[in-house]
Amino acid sequence: MKGIDGINLGSIFRDINPDIMLIYITGYEKYAYEAIKLHAAAYLVKPFSSEQLEYAVESARLLSKRRKSRIYVRTFGHFDIFVNENPVMFKSNKAKELLALLVDRRGGTVTTDQIIGTLWEERPNDSYTQNLCSKIGKTLEKELKENDIGDILVSSRGIKRVNTALFDCDLYDLLDGDERAAEKFLGEYMLDYSWAEARMALLAKYI
Repeated sequence: MKGIDGINLGSIFRDINPDIMLIYITGYEKYAYEAIKLHAAAYLVKPFSSEQLEYAVESARLLSKRRKSRIYVRTFGHFDIFVNENPVMFKSNKAKELLALLVDRRGGTVTTDQIIGTLWEERPNDSYTQNLCSKIGKTLEKELKENDIGDILVSSRGIKRVNTALFDCDLYDLLDGDERAAEKFLGEYMLDYSWAEARMALLAKYI
């Protein structure tokens, strides 16, 4: 387009469609940083191979597919998870609570003993409770897979965590200084879970 460079044109396109996939092809490396700020899917500097172009297009395709399947976790008020704005209807309340605990830990690892101490604090940490915890973990994994979001859960040898790169979360936005998240926070956090009161005490300063 005459009179406008690719970076500014990309910015215009991004304003029109925030989910647009931008692939820059140029003879100059110096504009790479500006392209990165626009969240370009790829930045190819001439000369480049056909394999590099194919890789860039495939990367953009996969990124577009992931964006179209948006996952949003709400922790303010009652805990819920949404896929493409539709709430996930958990069959097991305990599996849902386990996911809530992992979300609360912000991607940090949680051991079986920690899960038992939080979700079954009134029960002894014996073989029965450990088997129960294992069963709930498998139930959570199954329910997430049934909703095509199984990759948000990472499990390995009795340790679990969530992959925070794969979903948006109001808690994370608030802690990262997002003003819109601060406006949404009305002083209520995961109301269904008593263990969430510890986090709520830390969030009181945002009210």
